[in-house]
Amino acid sequence: MRKIIVAIFLVLTFLCSCSDLNNAIKLKPDDAIAHSNRGIAYANLAQNQRAIEDFNEAIRLKPDYVDAYNNRGYVYLLQGNNMFGCSDAQKACELGICKLLEAA
Repeated sequence: MRKIIVAIFLVLTFLCSCSDLNNAIKLKPDDAIAHSNRGIAYANLAQNQRAIEDFNEAIRLKPDYVDAYNNRGYVYLLQGNNMFGCSDAQKACELGICKLLEAA
């Protein structure tokens, strides 16, 4: 029972987070960090395609955004898309974060 309550709490937390981030993006649509953070929230909800779309937008807005590459690569690898996942992991490493590349 406790695990179910914790799971429900986590889902509600992420849903609220997405709602807040949606509002932030409406107010400032060129905020790469808000897009990346919403991508993380979507990834935590297993909405991988929406997560990737937000990471794509974050990268479009800020091409050197290492966290967006790292997180998008992680989602790609979770989906079994090793080619894109490893490519993003390599780009993130070039930009300074090599954890995903080392794990991949």
